[in-house]
Amino acid sequence: MAHETSIQTRSSAAFAACGLALLLVTSATAAGPDYVRDVKPIFERHCYSCHGPEDQTSSYRLDVRDVALKGGDSGEPAIVPHKAAESAIIRHVTNPDPDQRMPPADADVPPLSPEQIATLTAWIDAGPSWPDQLAGSTDDGRMDHWAWKPVRRPDVPAGGLANPIDRFLLAHARGAGKPLAPEADPRSLVRRLTYDLTGLPPSAADVAAFDNDHSPAAYDALVTRLLDSPHYGERWGRAWLDVVRYADTAGDTADFPVMDAWRYRNWVIDAFNRDLPYDEFLRQQLAGDLLAGVPDDKSADMILATGYWALARRFGADGDKDMYLTYDDAIDNLGKAVMGLSISCARCHDHKYDPITTRDYYGLYGMLASTTFAFPGTELKPTPRDMVPIMSANEQSLMTAWNVELSRLEAELGHRDADWRSQANQADTFAPVLAPLAAGEIPALGAQDVLLPDQSSTVTLRAGEMLQLAVLMRANNGGDATRIDLVIEEQWGDKRRWSAVEDLVPDLHQGGVGAVHADTRGNAATWLLYDIENGATLLDRWEPELFGTKGVPAWRRNDFPLVMVNTRDEPVRLQTITAPPRSLALHPGPRAGVALAWRAPADGVYRVRGRVEKIDPSGDGTAWRLDRRADLRDHFAAAGKLAAERAAAMAARDAHLAKKLPQQFAYAVSEADEAANARILLRGDPERLGPEVPRKNLDIFGGETVDRGSGRRELASWLCRPEHPLTSRVMVNRIWQGHFGRGIVATPNDFGVKGQPPTHPDLLDWLATEFVRQGWSVKALHRLIVTSAAYRQRSGATDSAYPQLRRRLDAEEIRDSLLDVAGGLDLTPGAAHPFKMTSGYRYSQHTPFAEFFDSKKRSIYLITLRLRRHPMLGLFDGADPNAATPVRDVSTVPTQALYFLNDPFFHDCAAAFARRIVSASGDDRGRLDAACRIAFQRPATPPEQERAARFLADVVAQLTDVSEAERPASAWIALGRVLLGSNEFLYLD
Repeated sequence: MAHETSIQTRSSAAFAACGLALLLVTSATAAGPDYVRDVKPIFERHCYSCHGPEDQTSSYRLDVRDVALKGGDSGEPAIVPHKAAESAIIRHVTNPDPDQRMPPADADVPPLSPEQIATLTAWIDAGPSWPDQLAGSTDDGRMDHWAWKPVRRPDVPAGGLANPIDRFLLAHARGAGKPLAPEADPRSLVRRLTYDLTGLPPSAADVAAFDNDHSPAAYDALVTRLLDSPHYGERWGRAWLDVVRYADTAGDTADFPVMDAWRYRNWVIDAFNRDLPYDEFLRQQLAGDLLAGVPDDKSADMILATGYWALARRFGADGDKDMYLTYDDAIDNLGKAVMGLSISCARCHDHKYDPITTRDYYGLYGMLASTTFAFPGTELKPTPRDMVPIMSANEQSLMTAWNVELSRLEAELGHRDADWRSQANQADTFAPVLAPLAAGEIPALGAQDVLLPDQSSTVTLRAGEMLQLAVLMRANNGGDATRIDLVIEEQWGDKRRWSAVEDLVPDLHQGGVGAVHADTRGNAATWLLYDIENGATLLDRWEPELFGTKGVPAWRRNDFPLVMVNTRDEPVRLQTITAPPRSLALHPGPRAGVALAWRAPADGVYRVRGRVEKIDPSGDGTAWRLDRRADLRDHFAAAGKLAAERAAAMAARDAHLAKKLPQQFAYAVSEADEAANARILLRGDPERLGPEVPRKNLDIFGGETVDRGSGRRELASWLCRPEHPLTSRVMVNRIWQGHFGRGIVATPNDFGVKGQPPTHPDLLDWLATEFVRQGWSVKALHRLIVTSAAYRQRSGATDSAYPQLRRRLDAEEIRDSLLDVAGGLDLTPGAAHPFKMTSGYRYSQHTPFAEFFDSKKRSIYLITLRLRRHPMLGLFDGADPNAATPVRDVSTVPTQALYFLNDPFFHDCAAAFARRIVSASGDDRGRLDAACRIAFQRPATPPEQERAARFLADVVAQLTDVSEAERPASAWIALGRVLLGSNEFLYLD
């Protein structure tokens, strides 16, 4: 039956039970409808689109009796023999709700007619017949496919050539009478081999040395030197990164950058350089964290390898909600990269062509769902998490000791902090409020006078007693900036006058004394600034320029509360407020107020007046209070002693923090806290769960299950068995393709039924067995291939038994070669990219990460973005980092030609190339010879000398807008662009 995702469970329930009934009845009764004439046409018309040979929703099909007997994923019988009224199939086809009825309302076929329902009812009541000769079969030949068969080691054909590869190729072509072509000329052969093994051009000296060495061992020595080059790993590491769709960004809606992805990239390069056996290469990528054991350099290396899994693409703005898509991407890549299979086709239904079931898919899915993937951050969750720490055993020991000492220092600081806070809370015990004097609220912009309630506005104070003016939050979470002044006038004796503005605005800091200030008459500790949350605590943080604003110093605790002054003669804008000229302002904190207090220098009667003005246009207003309170001097003295002890403890803790070992993290995976089997997602929908499936191997390769841990270790073991029919075949095919331009299997990611069969099956199997026999050595396989006569043939010989093809350099080779001839290629390995932030990125779907970083290192070390292609590498058919790239396309489009005309990078390289040429010789003939040796690794020919001379003369004559002295150099730059854009530079013979 045709369907959409929303009806899968119903279809399973409706039909799964056919099997139970069919097991009991296999022939028609005399009274019942005929299966062939009456029932099968109904199934074909209404059911086979979902449960027939091409598609099996919920793993259920009605065209094959043996499969129908097993039922679908729901396990619910659909047919109860002789009891149509109790059969789910009748219940579903008669359901009055069109959203529940089968076929569903949105199907491409109409619902069953009353007559058809009556036929099915009668067929079930009579005992559902199904003739043996019409039982159907799942044996459609898929199991006979060549790729499922064991790898065998055929005998090497007889012949005169030493390399078995050549003998296999000649034996295959013997019927056509085609030999191998003659060997390529030395220059072409050295260029081909050097690019194939290192991705870089040879030097002219390399070509000349090989051309002049006629010993039989010369070629083997060249192969050995190139395989031992550190650039070999960069070339073949790039090929593997193509297949595993490496990128430095996550691929989610904001394409978040992944800071530590480069560690996996460099691990791959190093693995190829040290010829890590391919089976171990796979094991470490699939389960390196489980194989690591005791922390050391080797175990850290294995953890880096699991970046293979972590590199799976992320989706959506949340990330966590769409992990099922990340698991799907990982399963898809595992199938294509390692086994050459399209496993993810089985996410919604059994594979239509290969013997891979939905249960197989979710057996692998459970392994990944039991694994913790490093989280790179997404638009809605921008902070990375679950990165895996990597360190050696010695580093681990040092880190443990460091953590122990940190715990001790933190405990000590905690004690000091508790004592200090306790002292602050005792302010009212040391100096209680003796009398509230005045209070008020300013709900919006406005001002109030601070007036005492009696007519005289005076208050009697003893020496040391204080007048405390506090600004408090009124209604919002935090108060508003409030301009204040407090003026105190002595009524007896000298009749002195104090003003907060006059005393504090000129010098809020007072030379480091702190938030305790003298007056202008030399009386110490006259003005005090403190936080009144949980008692009283002096403001302890001095800022000479608040928010970087000159002339606006401040005292604060944390961010707020604070006291600030504008010492300038003009208003100053500070975020949302404007501070008036020569003003003092208080800003309370989110939980309590901030106070300015004046301490009486002598017994007396004092007149008090003041002003409170809200200067912040936002917020809910300001509250204020004026109190008379006892002297806080002894309280602050005791608190100061405890504060000093606390500061010393904090300094010790901070000094220890500075000694922390720089911890490194891998973008990798680790075992989840709990491993669990997955449930089938019906039609791939995460909101519609089917039955549970054990974590398991693919049935076609053994079907083993896992009962502890994620199962990744077991998966690695299963895939790396020497007898696995695909693992070795797939890899040798990739390496063959890298040297001949096409694989023995032309579909390197699809060895399944719909893929291309091998052109030389015996050769493929012999290479696969030889690969394993030589310890899965990739370098040994390279050596075997490139030392064959087939590889060393001249290109373009169509009558060859296996033609060697001319090829264009790939995108990375073009860029690296341009930098090389320009003399600017940096051959040191790359590391981390210069991201601007380490956490809390703020990228979104509308402003995703989209930054490329200039570099002269090899192209493999350039940043790779998933949602934006590198301008040059993308233009020349670089790999798509969103999916496995088994074969690079080679396009020829006008924009590539325009690149050589207009691109600044190309022009810069051509200019640097020209400078090398000009400095190499004093005359044009010598310069052209140097140019050809640098670019083409050969001397210039006489015709080229003539054409170059004409070209240079023509260009000089046309450069009328350039000074006469500069024209020759400009002409050589133009000729450099011609040479570097030529086919000879861009293609290998």
